[in-house]
Amino acid sequence: MADTDPGLHAFLDRYPDIEVFEVILPDMCGGLLHGIENRLVAPEPLACFEGSAFVRDNFGEEFQRVYTILKQQELDEFDRQVTPLEFDACL
Repeated sequence: MADTDPGLHAFLDRYPDIEVFEVILPDMCGGLLHGIENRLVAPEPLACFEGSAFVRDNFGEEFQRVYTILKQQELDEFDRQVTPLEFDACL
């Protein structure tokens, strides 16, 4: 927790029984509500990774290209699978 807000540390030191999740849950819910109310659409993670200048600059173009291809193959394979729940629901 070295990189977190010092104010959060002070809060948690005063209330040692509180879980960090209980502190951030209202913010998470607020973010979700904001997205729902404003009909925001989350970007596709793989597309963000593929176009990320940060990834390209820090890991190299070859890594970015190969990793993107690998993850796309995994997603395609996942989409081809029929789960037992889907099978039972359709038959």
